[in-house]
Amino acid sequence: MTICKYSRSHYCLSACCYKTKKIIVSEEIDEIGLENVVKKNDKHYLKNKEGFWAGGVCTFLDEETCLCDISHNMPYKCQLYTCYGEPGFEEFWQEVRHFRKKRGLLPP
Repeated sequence: MTICKYSRSHYCLSACCYKTKKIIVSEEIDEIGLENVVKKNDKHYLKNKEGFWAGGVCTFLDEETCLCDISHNMPYKCQLYTCYGEPGFEEFWQEVRHFRKKRGLLPP
């Protein structure tokens, strides 16, 4: 398993970056930039790009390389996240793989 600040395996494809509702703590907003944050119900979330299941692709994901554009300021939750053992993640990864292939995005 790797995280965004390292090269990802072909299996990973940064699938976690395609998930929605990536919570961040308020102390991280200054580093990330207010324009990249959405506030809902007193919680802060990373903003998503449009396109994948109502915009589930993280705004900081470079989809060509599957790397994080802010690895130097990556939110704490992203640094700690691991998909291993998460229920349904294998199916989600397959959907991400299909979505990327459909858009012509090859594994990095």
